[in-house]
Amino acid sequence: AATTANAAAAPAPAGVDTAIVRPPLQFRIIGHTVDIQAMTRFMRFLETSPFIQNVTLAKSTPMLVDNNQVTEFQLDAEYETPDPAAIRRVPFTLSGR
Repeated sequence: AATTANAAAAPAPAGVDTAIVRPPLQFRIIGHTVDIQAMTRFMRFLETSPFIQNVTLAKSTPMLVDNNQVTEFQLDAEYETPDPAAIRRVPFTLSGR
């Protein structure tokens, strides 16, 4: 058993990538719209974010809500780690009285 523990604690050989690969963080947005074109603009807007990728329409269903015809939609997307060059940091201050 000690041999196994020692082997696991040994450093990786030079040139071997030891990064942990994790599956992408996925999320779902559920909403209602009276304008399908507004939903597609929303999808494009999400895709322009450096934090979001692979936005897809999973489902859209026409329905009545308070006697109004709407479309319920489900968007699936993934979080992506942005390129550090794409992020702009600005100072933030808050003054109290």
